[in-house]
Order: sequence, then C-alpha cells, then structure tokens
Amino acid sequence: MHKSRRPARFFFAFVCTSVASIAMGAPQTPALSFGFTDLAGNFSAGRDGTGSFSATARGGDGRGYVTRILPTVERSGFDFGDIGYGAGAAGAEISMHVTSITAGTAEGTGSLTLTDLDGDTISASLTGQWTQVGSVTSFRGSLTHLAFDESGDGLFEGSIDGAFSLDFLSYAPDPYGGTLFEMTMFSPWFDSSWEDVNTLIEASVSMSHVVPAPTAFMLGAVGLGLVGWLRRRSARDRDARAPHAASAAGEPAPAERHF
Repeated sequence: MHKSRRPARFFFAFVCTSVASIAMGAPQTPALSFGFTDLAGNFSAGRDGTGSFSATARGGDGRGYVTRILPTVERSGFDFGDIGYGAGAAGAEISMHVTSITAGTAEGTGSLTLTDLDGDTISASLTGQWTQVGSVTSFRGSLTHLAFDESGDGLFEGSIDGAFSLDFLSYAPDPYGGTLFEMTMFSPWFDSSWEDVNTLIEASVSMSHVVPAPTAFMLGAVGLGLVGWLRRRSARDRDARAPHAASAAGEPAPAERHF
C-alpha cells in the first residue's frame, strides 16, 4: 500500500519556516517603554488657528516609570511630587505646536524630554494627530530622532528606585524604529486656552537593527542539514520503489545504486 507523504512534507515545511523565522529575527525588537500619569497639560491658543501645547511633571504631581527591555528588563520608577525621595532635576516634559485645528482633529509636532536624577536624558521628536471623542482628547503619533544623553553618570535613575544603563548602541545602531507615542486627557478642545489639565502619556520604542543571537545561526545550520537529509531520504525511497514498478510493468529493473 502506498502511504501518503503529506505528513512528511508538512513537517518539512513547518521546520523550514520555523527555522527561517527564528534565524532571520523579528523586524522590530522592543527596547524601551515609558508611561507617566498626572502630568500638567497646558494649551495657549493663537490667533491664526494654531496654538502651543505643553505637559510637564517637573516639580508637579506626576509619577510613572521608564523601562529598559533590551537585553533584560530593568525599570526606573518616578514620583515627582514626593520631595522626600529627592526628585532633584528629574522630570518629563513635552512641548508641541498644534496646527490644522478642526472641530475634532488637529496636527501636532514637537519634542519630548525625560530627565533622571542627575541630568541624564532621553529625548525625541514628536509628530502625530490629535482627536477628540466626547470629553476625551487624545494624541497618537511617533517618536523620531531618539537620543540618549549620558551627561550625568550614564545610568537612568528613578526618584523612587531602579536604574539602567543608557548604552543601547551595543545592541542596535540608530536610527531606532517602530516607536509609538500616545497621550490622553480629559480637556476642552483647542478652540480656547486652558491649563493644568491631568495628562497621561505612554510610549514603546523598538529597534530595527538587532544582531541575531548565536542560536539563530545554529538553528539555521540545523535547518540546512535537515534539508539535505530529507533530500537523501527521498532519493533512497524513489530508488527502492523503482524495481517494483519496473517488475509490475514487465520491464527489466535498473541497476542497483549504492550510496
């Protein structure tokens, strides 16, 4: 009885696909994330249908975290309103120019700076779109030109606890990609000025140029070896069936081959 070879082919395709995926690596690798609540949001409306937005936690009630994900998870916690923890120069600041303001949408471009206890900073440019649904005003965009300034001591230190190195170049060269930034608040729209509105921000940063781990190369070699083994096995099976097929057809069997 001739047995179907579909399971073997499925296994071959599954292993080759898995090996290729692991060896090539994901196009984006999570590297950093941060989130802050209770930032003080302010907006100053201009006369030309534009305005200036800012949000800050320096010396205010903001709190949050900055987490390094690559290569291991390390978190720095911040509470800017508790002087007892020695918040010092630590802060989170956003400044943005708001344009193209309509009844429920607007464009925003600006910058963000996160500062630790002794002057190390994480900064980036911001661009994206504002929307308002009901009483919720939100911004969704991307971070570009991400920069790590190690002018303090090279460690990003939280005012509550935690610290991590700002050396990311050992794992991936810039520019860093796949960044996402979001900001949410319950506020009036940009048709008038307002101040001190509770603002929440969060972001994730990915790196697109990560060197594959040594295991990826090992798995790639295993995959190539598996391809060769399956080819040799297929040839042996084909030659083993040839004499039986020829005998059934009344033809002389081909000469035996040895490997």
